[in-house]
Amino acid sequence: MERPASVETARARPLVLPQTRNVNVDWPPVGELDGAAFARLTPRSRAAVVSSALPVLIPGSLLEGDPAELLVMARPKWTAVSGRGADGTTVTVHATRVVHGSTIGDASKLGPDAVRGHAAFTTQNEGIWSVSWREYGVTYALEVACRAPTEPRCQDARHLHALAANLRYVGGARHRAALEATR
Repeated sequence: MERPASVETARARPLVLPQTRNVNVDWPPVGELDGAAFARLTPRSRAAVVSSALPVLIPGSLLEGDPAELLVMARPKWTAVSGRGADGTTVTVHATRVVHGSTIGDASKLGPDAVRGHAAFTTQNEGIWSVSWREYGVTYALEVACRAPTEPRCQDARHLHALAANLRYVGGARHRAALEATR
């Protein structure tokens, strides 16, 4: 039995992995640091913030809630924040210094929306709203999930964009000394 030409062609092509690179972080000035917000974090989350190779942004509404409902995790190339708002929403913020594929150096791939003064993409999938953008040289993604997709704040992206507008810079490794002085 002969194989279709498409199978042979596919096998003959070399595997091409997407291009990636680590970006340089353009740290915000120490004056943008919200030391009071950092102090509200649990010891575990504060330790993650001071070890983060990226600027850590947290929605103000999560900082106003129970600190035990908020978790910051940091690794060499990414940082993540996860928490439950007092309104019952689940909110996550992901940051990465790795840029993939065709978006490297291509400003036209940055999105038609605007968040925090930066070009952004806003999407909704399975009732979860997400917005992604680049700030400080880092790629951020903010997601919000309501208890039920029928809740008014999950009918459009306004709540998501309001959370993005209220992100607070709570630190990172670059400002470790300033953060440790607030303890």
